[in-house]
Amino acid sequence: MGLRVGFLIDRWEPGRGGAERALARLAEFLAQRDYEVHAFGVGSSGDAPGSFHPVKVGGFRRSERERRLGHALVGAAEGAACDVTIGVRHLPRVDLYWPHGGAHRRSFEARRESRGRTPGIARGRHRVFLDFERQLCEGGGARRIVCVSDLVRRELAELYPACASRLHVVPNGVDLRLGRDHEERRWSWRKRHRIGEQEVLLVFAARDPVLKGLAALLRALGQVRTPVRWRLLVAGGARAGTWGRRAQKLGVPFERLLFLEEVRSEDLFAAGDVCVLPTWRDPFPLVVLEALAAGRPALVSGRAGCAPLVADARVGSVVEQPDDTPGWSCALEHWIEVVARGEVDSEAIRSRVGDLDQARWLEAMELQVRAAYGERAGGR
Repeated sequence: MGLRVGFLIDRWEPGRGGAERALARLAEFLAQRDYEVHAFGVGSSGDAPGSFHPVKVGGFRRSERERRLGHALVGAAEGAACDVTIGVRHLPRVDLYWPHGGAHRRSFEARRESRGRTPGIARGRHRVFLDFERQLCEGGGARRIVCVSDLVRRELAELYPACASRLHVVPNGVDLRLGRDHEERRWSWRKRHRIGEQEVLLVFAARDPVLKGLAALLRALGQVRTPVRWRLLVAGGARAGTWGRRAQKLGVPFERLLFLEEVRSEDLFAAGDVCVLPTWRDPFPLVVLEALAAGRPALVSGRAGCAPLVADARVGSVVEQPDDTPGWSCALEHWIEVVARGEVDSEAIRSRVGDLDQARWLEAMELQVRAAYGERAGGR
């Protein structure tokens, strides 16, 4: 039996996407390598890997519950005699800290900006999260910090200079088989959802549609002028009624929109033609990596940590600011027409993520886990 690894997270539910899905993939990989996998949290889904240990906390205010939860997760992992612990957020200490969302300070600011607010002072649970982040990074609570992109490394080094030597960049991996041999899947999915064969399908996928720029996308689409027929698939948690009414006010007919809460990755870019993410904040969006792996162009804002991958005229477009409506409408028109003419260079697009193979990423993460264990055993 290998090391006993403890995953510390509030909800051990891979279906939530993002950090949860990445943690689950790593846990499954480590289990296959004979690691003993344990997870600690307040809830778990049936498809989550490893042995789950529920942690219960009380508190009248959410900020108090979050602080208690952070300490309770650490205490539970220590009580289970884990050799090494892994956490993604909201903890006072952990062996390997893996902040998928990057610095919470930057996420907090971006979330307020996406809603038209000033940066403001963090209060309540956000104050707790910032206190934990400072403790992990500046106070040495995290032995090793893995950054999903250079954007995350830069911002953490800027905010917490004391942690610079503990920062290690390991970009997320992607299944490079996505999009291969998908023609049958493409047309069956499109037929089921009444997407025409000649329609260009734009894809926007996000659990937080405000932060990821859906409003900015709808404003830009309201100004798109092209004879090519297009549709927009909005996947995730966006409410069709609320956003549909907003779209109509911006000049986007409701019939151009398709809202779906859940879409499998293999369907998303088998059926879709262009990934669009005018995000206010995303350290390294998996949805963009999946689009590129499937040979689909991507349009992203300069706020996305994957922007360097897209900064190639054959691959997609980077519009620096999410609220640059003319810039977005121009990029959208261009790529809608490129797709309609059949001029997408799928192989050039796939080549941008050729070194981000999921298997290679998992092996790199295992090395980080082993290194964190070594530092713990050595008293560092």
